[in-house]
Order: sequence, then structure tokens, then C-alpha cells
Amino acid sequence: MTNTYIARCKTCKTATRIHIAQSEDYGHLNLQDLQDRLRLHCVACHRDLTRSIVKVDGRFWAETNCTSRCRNATGADCTCSCGGDEHGATWDGIFIAA
Repeated sequence: MTNTYIARCKTCKTATRIHIAQSEDYGHLNLQDLQDRLRLHCVACHRDLTRSIVKVDGRFWAETNCTSRCRNATGADCTCSCGGDEHGATWDGIFIAA
């Protein structure tokens, strides 16, 4: 299972999309676990991103096409035809296997 998160640097406002692939035997990590265990840094200014991580909350809406507004998003909520799969895709940057 892969969960998608977005972190937005509070200093320079650069967004980073984070994919975390979790193995079945490792168990489920919630957002607090991620913030406690991971130390992520901004790709632009190298400041700590740990406390600015939000989980992408995708809801499928067939009548709303996925557009650049979704792919360029820096927030957590997605309500379009991608159901969160493309949300914040412009900011892809970190892939973690846990």
C-alpha cells in the first residue's frame, strides 16, 4: 500500500509530494508516526519539513475533470476524477519504503 503526502516549506513555500510504500508486515503508519520518525528537509532551502506534512485526502468525483489546479495543489483535499492519484503531482520528489 502506498500513501501520498504533501509537505509545504513554511520558509520558502516550496511543496514536495511524498509517497510512502508500506509493507504488510511493517504495519500502518499514521501522520503522527511519520512526524515522529522521519526528518524530511525542503529540496529548495533544506529547512525541516517534518511538521508541515499533510496526507492527501482524495475523493473521486467523475463530473470534475482533473486539471492543473489539482496537479499543482499544495494542500491535502482532492475532489476530482483522479481521486487523489494526481494531486500535487507537480511536486513529486520523495519516495520512501517502510
